Amino acid sequence: MLETKNGAVSPGCSPAAGLSPQLAPGEKVLIHPSIPRPMQHREYHVQQVDKDRIVLRHDPADPPLSIISTSIAQIQSARGQKPATLVLKGRLQWITAARQWTILPEEPPADSEHGLHKLASASDPRVVEFIEELRQKGYSAWWVRVDRVGEFLGEGSEVIYDSDGRYLRTRDQRSEWVLLGRSSDLAANE
Repeated sequence: MLETKNGAVSPGCSPAAGLSPQLAPGEKVLIHPSIPRPMQHREYHVQQVDKDRIVLRHDPADPPLSIISTSIAQIQSARGQKPATLVLKGRLQWITAARQWTILPEEPPADSEHGLHKLASASDPRVVEFIEELRQKGYSAWWVRVDRVGEFLGEGSEVIYDSDGRYLRTRDQRSEWVLLGRSSDLAANE
């Protein structure tokens, strides 16, 4: 349980009374939903707590992540060694080209492993420009058939998310395709 000045916080507290009595600097939290979904298991450390926002970091080299209390639906208390969980109204979304996390208002569909998508044409000038922007930032990007996405993700590729937090899909007569990529920074660290 999370300890507060007045005792333990019960499971599923609403942040309406403010965040400061519910969380304290140094505590660990998970954030749900997070897209891509495997990141829901990423622990954050509470850096600062005000009555209307919380500042978190995954590790000291990361930029701070500030979440306002109106974006939090619920705080589920810690149990034993497990961290507390912030349940968002919306989602914590990775934005690939910016290489940063952001809070977006739409909740991802429960059955979507990769979050929200948008249909695009691979030859659309905006898509071509976006892929070129990714290349300039050290990403290799390519289209992968939907039925092979899991295979590529298992080999270290990632789903590419546009600035609106949606991943790109395209169709041809035979299949649907998803834009995947890999950062040269990540490849160098392996």
